[in-house]
Amino acid sequence: MDESEGEKVVGGCDDHLHGSPLGVYADVSSHQTTERNLSEIIRQLSVRDEAPTKEEICSLWNEARGAGCVSVAFDVGRLLVRLPLTETVNSLPDFSVILTNDSVLLSALISKAISVKDKKATAKLCDYVRAEHVDLLESLFTLFEDLVRTDQREESDAAAIALYVVTDQTIGDVTTESVRRKRNDCLRLALNFTESRFVRKCGSAALAKIVVRDTVWTDYLIVVDTLEEPQSHLIRPILSKFDVLLAAISPTDDSARKDSLSIPFTWEWLQIAFAKSIRHTNGWVRLWTFEKILTIPAEHFSVDFAFIFDDFLSLINDNDVFWRLDDEGRLTDFINNLGVFLARVAAAIDSFSIESNENVRFYGRLLTLFDSPWSPFPLLFVSRALKTLPIFPAFASKIHFEQMRRILQFVANLQYIPLRLVALTNFSVLFIRLICWTDDVLPQLPSLLAFLPAALLERDQTIPHTINSILVIPGSSMLSTANASALLQSIFLHTSDQHVDEMLSAARVLWLISDAQDTANSVWDEICVLMAEALSDADDLAMLTAPTELQTDVLLAVWLSRAKIHSTPESLMEMIRRYLDMRLYSLNGSATDRSLLDKLYRPCLSIVDNSDEAVHMSSALTLLTTQASNLSFPKQALLLRIATLDAVEKSSVDCQLIEQYLSSSENVQIRTIEVDCDKNYKHLMTSQFQADRWRLRLRSGAIESASPTAADDLLRECMSTLDSCYSWLERSALFDIIKILLVKVISNADLALEALKCARVVVEEQRKSESYIPALRAFLNLLFSKEVLSCAAISEYAREIFTEFRSTADLNSMVALVLGEALEHSVDMLDSDWVDIVVDMCLYGPVPKKDDRVMYAAYEMARSDSTNKADNGNLAMVHKAPQKARAASVCCLLQLLAKEDAKLIAAILTVTITKSTEFDSSKGISFGLSLAHRQKTRAAQLLLLVVDHCDEKYACKAFDHCLDSLLDSSQQYSIKLLVEWTLVRICLKHDQLKETLWRAEATLAKRRIGSVTSWLSALMHLAIASRSQADVRRCFERFLPWCSAQNFAVRCVAIGALKRLWNYADGDLKTQMTIVEGLLNFDMESAGNARRIIDNLMGDFYFALFDAERHFSIETIFEIFPRNTGLPREEQPGREFFGDTDAASGFRLENQDKSLATAPSLVYSNAYGAASSSRDMSTAVGHPGDPADQDASSHVQRKIDTLLSEFNDRPKRTSSSLIVVASLIDKPANLGGLCRTCEIFGAKTMVIDDMNVVDNMSFKGLSMTAQNWIQLEEVKPQDISNFLEKCRQDGYTIVAAEQTTDSHRLDRFNFPAKTVILLGHEKEGVPVDLIRNVDFTVEIPQVGVVRSLNVHVSGALLIYEFAKQHTFD
Repeated sequence: MDESEGEKVVGGCDDHLHGSPLGVYADVSSHQTTERNLSEIIRQLSVRDEAPTKEEICSLWNEARGAGCVSVAFDVGRLLVRLPLTETVNSLPDFSVILTNDSVLLSALISKAISVKDKKATAKLCDYVRAEHVDLLESLFTLFEDLVRTDQREESDAAAIALYVVTDQTIGDVTTESVRRKRNDCLRLALNFTESRFVRKCGSAALAKIVVRDTVWTDYLIVVDTLEEPQSHLIRPILSKFDVLLAAISPTDDSARKDSLSIPFTWEWLQIAFAKSIRHTNGWVRLWTFEKILTIPAEHFSVDFAFIFDDFLSLINDNDVFWRLDDEGRLTDFINNLGVFLARVAAAIDSFSIESNENVRFYGRLLTLFDSPWSPFPLLFVSRALKTLPIFPAFASKIHFEQMRRILQFVANLQYIPLRLVALTNFSVLFIRLICWTDDVLPQLPSLLAFLPAALLERDQTIPHTINSILVIPGSSMLSTANASALLQSIFLHTSDQHVDEMLSAARVLWLISDAQDTANSVWDEICVLMAEALSDADDLAMLTAPTELQTDVLLAVWLSRAKIHSTPESLMEMIRRYLDMRLYSLNGSATDRSLLDKLYRPCLSIVDNSDEAVHMSSALTLLTTQASNLSFPKQALLLRIATLDAVEKSSVDCQLIEQYLSSSENVQIRTIEVDCDKNYKHLMTSQFQADRWRLRLRSGAIESASPTAADDLLRECMSTLDSCYSWLERSALFDIIKILLVKVISNADLALEALKCARVVVEEQRKSESYIPALRAFLNLLFSKEVLSCAAISEYAREIFTEFRSTADLNSMVALVLGEALEHSVDMLDSDWVDIVVDMCLYGPVPKKDDRVMYAAYEMARSDSTNKADNGNLAMVHKAPQKARAASVCCLLQLLAKEDAKLIAAILTVTITKSTEFDSSKGISFGLSLAHRQKTRAAQLLLLVVDHCDEKYACKAFDHCLDSLLDSSQQYSIKLLVEWTLVRICLKHDQLKETLWRAEATLAKRRIGSVTSWLSALMHLAIASRSQADVRRCFERFLPWCSAQNFAVRCVAIGALKRLWNYADGDLKTQMTIVEGLLNFDMESAGNARRIIDNLMGDFYFALFDAERHFSIETIFEIFPRNTGLPREEQPGREFFGDTDAASGFRLENQDKSLATAPSLVYSNAYGAASSSRDMSTAVGHPGDPADQDASSHVQRKIDTLLSEFNDRPKRTSSSLIVVASLIDKPANLGGLCRTCEIFGAKTMVIDDMNVVDNMSFKGLSMTAQNWIQLEEVKPQDISNFLEKCRQDGYTIVAAEQTTDSHRLDRFNFPAKTVILLGHEKEGVPVDLIRNVDFTVEIPQVGVVRSLNVHVSGALLIYEFAKQHTFD
């Protein structure tokens, strides 16, 4: 700071005394007395509760300076800390000497300013910081780091301006290396601070002061500054600079260069740019960054890989990026590239890392990353990439195994079954690759594999292959055990855990290792020997101790895992049978016992006890009947479970024994309250017990043999139980019984209807549970039986209830699937009353949201990865449920058409046309890919299927509807082509309507000229399909005039149609129609856009290849046409969904001409709505390797940034003042634009007629929030004269924007420093009475013919000229 700034102080004192800042008194004794007095006063002020005033401090300061008391003067200066910050800042010039010499005081004041979040005060105080204040600089940088790392946004903003200001003092040789290093660290923190744009801009501006303006740093600053803007058109040109910046850094010497005196461009800096880009507000910019990062050389991450976890992988846990990848068709490639990238990074760490355990730390971070909640779909996608990581023995500690178990537990709890199984497999493969395979680790493995279903391991060889690959690679395994005894001891027998899942998992681990070591046969033999020894003492179960039972059960689990592969000696089989017989009835019914029964003993029984399946039923029932009073409820529940688990033939069932048990156990349920166990298990046990009792009754045959009277009573009992129970286990058993009873009581329609309504309530109660879909399927199974639907009242109720369920299907596609399948399976029971419902289901299909698309992609990937795609039934088809539901409904409709019932066909056609007409009426929302567009397309598909079955009366109705559709200008290609095809099919069958189509030319041309293209196309396809030379000749004659039509599209289609039809003309016809040949040879449209369109038509699948007769198939209608007309995948139900439709309905399923399926769609595949905008956006942004990006100029667009306008070198507002009077303007848009101009160019005030205009949408659309940053004042037009006079009295000059006889040219007029600009009406300008009250009128010179400018434009020109003369001068 210039010393002259401190010359004047309160009380008046020179700042320079006798050559020293404070001067020196000659009278030492007087000096000492004064010093003591001042020190005492300072001490009193310091301890006084009331803060000293500015006047007191300045008085002391002047006295100390006058007395030459240097130390006292510094003490006086430190009292500034006690002043309010505003007064301190205002006093800064008075204390400039002390501030520049006392870094402690300055540090305290700056800290105070930052703590109260005052950016302006902080900036002014930091002006006094000097390069010599090393401690102060380092403390400021440390404070900034602490604030940023603790996310204190407002304090960080104030600290950032300090960083920006003091950066000037860190340039040059005076600055120490430690200060420069801490400054650079702060700059990187500032640039990467996500919580505040202001901090980031301060960091960028500070960096710009330091770096050498060479190409690299210039490009870097352009990148980081531009990434602050949201607009994609600003971002795309700078994306290519990432490649330039990558090429400018060294991947190996970052650590060596970062402490250099200058700032070298290292990976640390570029990493920040990637972090900013990956968090950009534009999703397509984020996607570009994700893909670009995968191409970065892995060596950059070999030293510091935190970016991969903190930024890249943590941010990928979001559906948005995967929706965009799927939308662009690059999802699979991205996941594969992600796996390759992570593998490259791991290899680079192994090669370049100095620390030996860096790879262990890398994989440890990977575990930590997933040891927290993840979205299910990103989790699946990333897990697929992770399973390709190389084998590396990183983990052996219990802590790591605990982490792995938590991750697997989280995955195992995912609600999406196929995703759960595949993700479990992927993570298990990853963990198997990363554990240290030693004898000590083996006991931990079963707890990992216990999360995987046994059936999955049997079918999916991924995990066995992974283990095998580890054990066969030299050095990958340190296992020393190779025999069964040792493996069992190492894996399980030394533990006391009796959980059956881990028991079975331990068995799987043993066999996986044995297979990998090629010792499975010898291990099996040894297991048989061990089992024989263990079971030899099992004749008396009481002799077996708990450890012996555990070991025996472990051996049994090991045996069970391979019993179907290896042969077991008969003697051992008998021993196992005896052991199981005794163990079954020794169980007490605990949760562990039930788990043993279901997962271990029953599978073993299925192997050793096939010959006599009813034995256990009889034994269990006998015990239940004879000893019920002595058995606990859990024991009874378990015995009943044993009695109902066997798949016993009815002929083997002892019905009398069942009835005896059921009659003796009526009060068992009451005793359940006495059970002391886990609440959840108690509920499960009770529910299972009741369900087993009902199924036992069903198995006895008593339900099927019940008399009508008994059936009535049983049905009422079932209804009563349905009302009182809440478990789906029990309710599902009751549904099975009710289905049988409904047939028996159907003559009592009221009772049957009451039962169905009771079942309907049950379904509704299950709506929010996992049992909802099974309950709905079971209910529809009750409803759709021939005997039940034969009752008129029930049939009406069925339609009513079906419609209710259909109304909920848009929110749950699985509901739609169940409904569609119910219709397809019940088609023989449906009559014309069901047509409305069937057609409505054929039109089903919601518009999937982004998250839905990600879910569909995840399911598709899970199914493609799974080796057992047929498992899980419809649960595995959730992503295809809408398509499958619609396909099932279409199959139902096709089978109804195949009945050739005239009434049915008429009803189907009428309903279809009615629905289509309703959709046509919704033009306001019928944009591309809207629900209306999709539904209209589906209706057009149905109409095409129906018309072949119609008589002439209804064919005429369909014909008229098609013509009306062609006249609708909003119809998309997916509808238009189907309508043309439908017309062709109708005309092929009905000659009279064929003639009507020929005569429709004039009507179509008159009402909508564009519809003529469809007329031309339809007749062309009709001539081709009919194989009639007469039709071809007629086309030549009628199409020729249209080849010179004024309408561009009609002209192109006419010429294209002649070109194609010429190939179908025989020799005689070609001889007669030489004029056509001449026209085609002449090539009327030989260049330009028309030529391109015609060439595209002649290469297009529909125009050039399609045959309306030969290609008529389900595949063409529902798959090829939707795909080639730009509809998304969910609108293309494939052939696999239609099953045996061709056999059941007579419709051909598959298109035999494969060339049509592979032909390009050059004309009709336009992208729609959101899909097109997203693809355009991605193109605008660019992708890695896009050639367009490589040629980007170094000159790019940028936006002026006003964020640092008060602290940087941009022009500052001076003492000049501008008031803009716009009260005469009445259009909100003009006022909004003018307000924006006033704010940008620094006008003091804008005057308007009505303050309410700021709420007008037109105003706000142009003002862009400028009204929030400029003073607005309301002055009515009649008060303008008085307002102008008041301004004149305040020293303002009044200037009107108007053309008058004495007006001045704007380019020659000098605005006074205080000016009021008066603007006139939009049409009439400034009224004469106001012109008389102005000082000057200014006009804008022009050279054009039009004599005036818009008032907003005129005002903007005057405002800018004023700013140019005063603000920017």
